Amino acid sequence: MVIPTPLRDIETVKAECATIWDKLRDCWKRGEGQIRAIFKQNGWAKYTHGNQAKMEVLLGQLGQCLSDAAGALDQLDCIGKFALSSIEKSVRVRQSAPKHELFALCDALLKSERELCLNLQAEFFTWARQELKRRKVKRNVLSFDDLLTRFNEALSGEGGEALARVIRARFKAALVDEFQDTDPVQYSIFRKIYGGQKSPVFFVGDPKQAIYGFRGADVFTYIGAAETAPNQFTLGKNWRSSTDLVRAVNTLFQCNERPFILNGIPFEPVEAAGECDGEPLTINGEKEPPFKLWLAVQEAPIRRADADSLLTQTVAAEIARLLSGHAKIGERKVQPWDIAVLVSRNQEARLMQDALMHLEIPSVLYSSANVFQSPEATELQYILAAVSEPGNEKLLKAALTTDTLGLTGNDLEALVLDDRAWDAKLIQFQKYHQLWSEKGFIQMLRTLLLEQGVRSRLLGYPAGERRLTNILHLSELLHGMCVEHGLGMTGMLKALAEQIENPDTARSEQYEQRLESDEKAVRIVTIHKSKGLEYEIAFCPFCWSNAEPARGQSVLFHQNGNLTLDLERSDANLRTQCEELLAEKMRLLYVALTRAKRRCYLVWGHFGYGRKSAPAYLFGVPKAQDALEDLERHSQGVTAAQIREEVERALGRESTIEIADLPVSAAQPYEPEREETLELRPRVFDRLITRTSGITSFTGLIRGHDIAPESPDYDSAETPPDDEDPVEVQAPLTGIFAFPHGTRPGTCLHQILQELDFSTLDSMPDIVTRKLRAFSIRDFDEVVCEMVRKTVSVPLEPGRPDFTLSRVGAPARLQEMEFLFPMSAVTPAKLAKVFAEGRQHLDGPIPSTIDRLQFRPVSGFMKGFIDLVFEFEDRFYLVDWKSNWLGAGLDAYASAAIQIEMTRRFYTLQLSIYTVALDRFLRARKPGYNYEKHFGGAYYLFLRGIEPDRPGFGIHRAKPPAHFVEKLSKVFTP
Repeated sequence: MVIPTPLRDIETVKAECATIWDKLRDCWKRGEGQIRAIFKQNGWAKYTHGNQAKMEVLLGQLGQCLSDAAGALDQLDCIGKFALSSIEKSVRVRQSAPKHELFALCDALLKSERELCLNLQAEFFTWARQELKRRKVKRNVLSFDDLLTRFNEALSGEGGEALARVIRARFKAALVDEFQDTDPVQYSIFRKIYGGQKSPVFFVGDPKQAIYGFRGADVFTYIGAAETAPNQFTLGKNWRSSTDLVRAVNTLFQCNERPFILNGIPFEPVEAAGECDGEPLTINGEKEPPFKLWLAVQEAPIRRADADSLLTQTVAAEIARLLSGHAKIGERKVQPWDIAVLVSRNQEARLMQDALMHLEIPSVLYSSANVFQSPEATELQYILAAVSEPGNEKLLKAALTTDTLGLTGNDLEALVLDDRAWDAKLIQFQKYHQLWSEKGFIQMLRTLLLEQGVRSRLLGYPAGERRLTNILHLSELLHGMCVEHGLGMTGMLKALAEQIENPDTARSEQYEQRLESDEKAVRIVTIHKSKGLEYEIAFCPFCWSNAEPARGQSVLFHQNGNLTLDLERSDANLRTQCEELLAEKMRLLYVALTRAKRRCYLVWGHFGYGRKSAPAYLFGVPKAQDALEDLERHSQGVTAAQIREEVERALGRESTIEIADLPVSAAQPYEPEREETLELRPRVFDRLITRTSGITSFTGLIRGHDIAPESPDYDSAETPPDDEDPVEVQAPLTGIFAFPHGTRPGTCLHQILQELDFSTLDSMPDIVTRKLRAFSIRDFDEVVCEMVRKTVSVPLEPGRPDFTLSRVGAPARLQEMEFLFPMSAVTPAKLAKVFAEGRQHLDGPIPSTIDRLQFRPVSGFMKGFIDLVFEFEDRFYLVDWKSNWLGAGLDAYASAAIQIEMTRRFYTLQLSIYTVALDRFLRARKPGYNYEKHFGGAYYLFLRGIEPDRPGFGIHRAKPPAHFVEKLSKVFTP
């Protein structure tokens, strides 16, 4: 996106604003009486500012504003009322605007302040781009967009041509499907790789179906690529629709000289392959025109709300007529799954489903509606509130009377009057509360749904499957929030309330309503989701919405092929945006009308909110030169008779199109034919289930049972084994030795080191304090800061005082490197054999009990997280932070003591697995990688025992030999 650069320096504009403020104050001091007299000369009422009392208030506010030494932006509304341009607009008819220096100064101030705001916004956008990239790099965050942008930058940077050659050597040709949905970054990547080369490249796409601009797709990128392509080929046949329907759509879009408005998107009629002609659609035994245009024409424009109700009922009635047995495809009757209703908005989809439900027609909803906006989300909010406060009877009554729990008003009254039954219900919700506290949210909710019979109750309602799907979907989403953010009851209720009240914060695809399972139903589909799909019969009742930006939407338009953000919101750019929106509406109309195989219904008419729509442009201005201007001129005062005349003039002679008034007739409920009862027989499972396959980790190997490896263990194995006695402490602990030990303190230290920039510790006190408070650890701020200083300043190798973590900048670090590599059926015996053969070459002792590990043979994947991987002088190293408490003094962290700990905890095995993972990582990503040359070694840093003045304390160094790493890697290789 291009953001225009400000024309003047911000400081210059600031100084200008300050100067005008000073002049305004001086002018007010000199001429306050004169200004008040101006408004009194011919009476206050001649100005639309209001009566005398109101003008006195406004003048008082102006005086207070100008006497304020600060002169803040929040006073601009008051200043604006006395700007010359505002006064001129406010003067009544046959009155002249008063003149005074202050009014002109107010105008100048507003202009300068606006320019300042625009400059600040532009500067913020520039800063935000750079800052977002910097923070992502620091936190090792990579989004899907980053994969594209970084790849594009790599192709433009040093070594970019070499990278392009490697890709061309691997992929001799490229074929990009759905190219109309590409964006400038994607196209730039292909252009840099294959541009000017002899490698064949094919871009396949239809710009008439470019409808995903909201996802970043850019049809102007397609147009630009098409202009530079040396060869262009067009598919001349339609393989989806019947011959007559293809002819009808051709006629429809040929009635306008520029149907798609943009110069790079012409309409070329196509021929039909005729595959659908063999089994025609007949109604009452006769073929009818495959394209039906319903005209909704009334003398007065039809309001949006009235149109929504009218059209959904009409479409539902027509679907009921088709399903009643009158319509056939070949010899078989039309079934609900043959029909699709294409909608533009989620609200239209819900209204359409309600209308079909009223006629007992089964339907299934394909839309991007947010599940948090469903009634089930609100009901679940009531239920969870009652569980969080089981003693609050008001909350409990509200929960019980939801459809989910199913009590009516009479049921609730009877329950409350029965003291024993009411107490039992209170106790039941108290149990749910306790279950949530002890075993978590999802365990509680599953128990509640089961005990309250929610599944069978919801399935008994109309659209019950949709309602049950929403409840199950919400339970998964809320469980994910609990796990990800560590939410308790209060936090969960707050998060749920925020999602319900602020739908714009929940636009992720995972929040879209899931599809309820119903293959034998009418499809209700948004046009965006219908792209690429086909239906025997398609209804398009809502393709007439105006091409206008949403209120408050930014002014985005294309300039020289680039998407541009207009901060000034100029009228010219706003018109360009509206014209591009109209072009997109035309493409949406094209996609909707080309989904049908045998019959398509389109609705157009005298709609109040449709005068700047795609049908209005298509039929109303067939020879438009300026699409938006001509449409605006045409739409002024258009009548129902004109709309009918335009449609009949454009399409009336085409035999494949039937023009008819919108039918208004009552429909009978749909009664499906009963299916023959089939004898049900269970399938017999005769396969073997492999019990050894799965995902494991180092912790899973040493503990001998399945451990979920989704996140780092952070010294989760630090607590002593059960057969060991805890260390007795004779004297009070001080310093870092007094710091709490266990999983939570270990996690705290890991997060501190993960967030720090080792090369500069300026932010260290704030990070340490924030993390310690988050983990409820107090009075150790300075102790932990001192520990961090020692950790980053201690030489990692004897005799190399310059080799410290403080010399490793953020770009050379990879925090929490996650790895996942496939492995064969690993057993303790296989591991013991490899370690026995390499014992004499490994640094440090190997546990003699490694073959006694109790894990079962494991195949599948080995997963883990390396705390830190860094590069120093073209060699790569791995670091694992250890917060283990080994004793009350520094001597407990001497080299010999650390060797014992490495053996006792099987850390040598962990170090070896990490080495294999990093070795595989580097082999796949670093050209010319050699283990001996590029792998520097591994460091296990026992944080409590690091002391720069005592070399060797707190540090375990190791570099397994290459042949050992190779053998261990083969053990894991499938």
